[in-house]
Order: sequence, then C-alpha cells, then structure tokens
Amino acid sequence: MGILVNGGVRYPTVLVERLEFAAGTPYETRLEHPGSAGQQVLAPEIAAVARGALGDVVAQGTAKGLLEFLKRDGGRHVVGGKTGTGDHRFDTYAPGGRLIESRVVNRAATFVFQIDDRFFGTVTAYVPGRAAARYQFTSALPVRLLGILLPELAPILDAPATAAPRTAGSPPGLARGVAAAVVDAPGALPVVAPATAAARGVAPARGVASPGAAPAAVTPSGTGGAVALPAVVSSAVSR
Repeated sequence: MGILVNGGVRYPTVLVERLEFAAGTPYETRLEHPGSAGQQVLAPEIAAVARGALGDVVAQGTAKGLLEFLKRDGGRHVVGGKTGTGDHRFDTYAPGGRLIESRVVNRAATFVFQIDDRFFGTVTAYVPGRAAARYQFTSALPVRLLGILLPELAPILDAPATAAPRTAGSPPGLARGVAAAVVDAPGALPVVAPATAAARGVAPARGVASPGAAPAAVTPSGTGGAVALPAVVSSAVSR
C-alpha cells in the first residue's frame, strides 16, 4: 500500500528515526537517520490507476460501510483500500466430491487502507485454531473498526503536513503508514487500543506482530512531512 500511495516508490525499512542521550546537559548527544532515497518500482501512472481502484472499494465496494463514518467526520478525508476475508480450513472429500471432514485452521479479516495521500495502514481481526469455527465475521469488521477510530485519529489526520528532511530525488509529501498489530487477547470482540507512534522523517517500515503477543507500537513509515498513524490493535477472540 505504501508503494501505491507514494506514487510507485518503495523506500527502505527504518526502525529507528532518532536517538537522544543526556538531553539538557553538556553531554547531550543526538543521532538522526539522514533519510533514504526511494526506488521507483511501479510507474506513477500504474500507481495512480491502482489508487483509483482502491477508492472504488470504499465508494461502492466491500468497504462502503466506511462511508457513514466518513460522512459523520464531515467528509474531510478520502479513503481507499482493499478488503479480504479468510476462512481457512482443511477439507477432506470422498470419491464423488462428498465432504467427509472439515478441520478449521483459523479465520481472518483484513482492511488495508490509505487515507488521503498521507497515511496508510492495516486493520486485522484474527482468530486462531478451533475457536475460529465459532465466528462468522467478514472484512466488514475491520472496516467498521477503522470508522470507529476516525474521531480519535482526527488530530493526526487533520494536522498540516510538517516539513521533514529529504534526500536528493525524494519527492515531497510522502505517505506515512503503520501495520496493525494482530493480538490474540482475552476480552470481548473487538478490543481496540492505540499504540504510540509519532516519528518523522523515516522511510517506510513494516510492523510485525503475531498472535499471543502483547500490544506494541508498530514502526511508522514515510519520508515526507506527515505524522504517523497509531497502530490499531484488534482481537477477535473472547474467552
């Protein structure tokens, strides 16, 4: 998604933007990442066409449930994305196509999104193991979660883009993004918690979280003047 939002340019992963030691003392030391030039991996025209298709998913496709939240938000932002639902299981068939066994592996639903030309991210609901057989949710769930979070994200989304150092050849106004952490946590469906992330001037990065992990901040990305979105932590498990 970051490549599409950034006009077909891929940027290297950066996990640490800045280190500060002994602030306010004579020994104060500050180390900053200088920024990195991106690589054009898609033609800008192709990226633009893909972004248009992503917009149609929200305007009239499987993520149109987000429209009511965008209207409540005053219609200030344009959102595009791609939904996906996975009902993963092993099916065993007898001769003639008769189903004799179906073993559930997990269930997942994801919404990968962009907001305007400045932000992108992922919201995922996930149930591992046999417990997944008790759930029938689809990608409408992460779409709705993003809609619920829009008022909380408003201070970030509505903030003007700030200037940030760029390397030669880096276009201005690059998008920032985070991947949503997927957490298998006790509690009712869904559990939503923001993770703190407010880096500036770093290259796109992927956040990694696995079921059973504790909620954690996911590395924000982008080299332009935007602020990173908080990570969305969602759980589709109740015990």
